[in-house]
Amino acid sequence: MFAGHYYSHGARLEKIKEEQVNIREVKKWLDSKYQNCQIIFHSNPSSFSVTYQNVWNRRAFSVVDIFIEQYIRTNQFRNHYLELPHYWNILEMLGLQDAKNFINVLGFVPGIMAYFLDIDYNIHVLEAPKIRLDDESRLHSTNSAAVSWSRGELYCIHGIEFESKEFWKIVNRTMPPEMIIQLSNIEQRRIATQIYGIELLMTSLNKKLIDWSSRGNELYEIGLGKTITWVGVEFEFTGLVLKYSCPSTGRIYFSGIPEFDDNGKNIQTANQAMAWKFGLSEVEYMRLNIEA
Repeated sequence: MFAGHYYSHGARLEKIKEEQVNIREVKKWLDSKYQNCQIIFHSNPSSFSVTYQNVWNRRAFSVVDIFIEQYIRTNQFRNHYLELPHYWNILEMLGLQDAKNFINVLGFVPGIMAYFLDIDYNIHVLEAPKIRLDDESRLHSTNSAAVSWSRGELYCIHGIEFESKEFWKIVNRTMPPEMIIQLSNIEQRRIATQIYGIELLMTSLNKKLIDWSSRGNELYEIGLGKTITWVGVEFEFTGLVLKYSCPSTGRIYFSGIPEFDDNGKNIQTANQAMAWKFGLSEVEYMRLNIEA
């Protein structure tokens, strides 16, 4: 049976036919001692993960976990075998948070991504998703999920994963520029900046250049789109943003900067802001010959 989704009668019949084909395919890959096991398909990673964790909590695996055993033979997880059951999500278990590795774990059984055997001799199977890649074989799509099961998706742009709401706001350019600046993940900020365009982003921001340096660092004060009224006067919430480039790649980045550094000193210069990012004092930063 398929787990993790509800179907209409017609769709259910189609799923049953598909399941029968998949069962025959899986059985081709099983040792003879597993041929009579019931095969339960999961149509999304969440259902598979919950079932896996429940079986682990009950110590109800039968002999060994076929899925993990298979991957140990590929040497991908040999050093992490004992740690695997502590993961709560199958995607994390497979190392798929690093999207570049995703395609490497899909091919050992056609149509199947992962499976394990419980003590009742049920083989739980996670069906392989549809995936979309860019020219460098990274998970990528700007008009749909880059990875999709019957129920469950991953949204990635050039290998960088986004939450669904963030993804659609970025690709449709409906995310306010000040929110892009505040994205905590530096690579997500970079991707969003590429889609918007640096010039458009900087033009859209309500900003004021505070300081710039010969190292190419620029410190801006930006409006965050929020105001507060106190004693009849309206004040706008502002924040600091550092614009800088990576010396090795030339990529332009934007980063939110706190008002004070780790020593409680007010950040007023671009180099001081960059020093804070390095975890250095401004004097230490200025002594660096090469920035990495």
